[in-house]
Amino acid sequence: MKNLFLSLSLSVIFLNSCTTRVVSANKPYSDAKISNGKTYIFFSNNGTKKILNVERIDETTIYGKDVNGKDFTIQKSEISKINKSNTLATVGLVVLAIALAFTIPAYVKNEPVGGR
Repeated sequence: MKNLFLSLSLSVIFLNSCTTRVVSANKPYSDAKISNGKTYIFFSNNGTKKILNVERIDETTIYGKDVNGKDFTIQKSEISKINKSNTLATVGLVVLAIALAFTIPAYVKNEPVGGR
């Protein structure tokens, strides 16, 4: 039970932390950093956060759909930060965390994995 709780806790942490910052105060916005068809997390200057699948980009606006399929537009001038989720790294870290949660206690106790 303790291992399951540890695995679930680490999974939640890893799922929330595996993002790459595409645009920030140190990395100015450019259209080359955003691709159509990909999902990004947009943070606006007023503090709101939107997760959008980008459909198209023009000179002043980014058009996309949220997870519910609702259309959204974001003015480029209103963007303070953009993050991109790294799904492959997230899955790898979660699998590693679960594997470690089961093997380390068995190694410490010097018994086979899954042994009681």
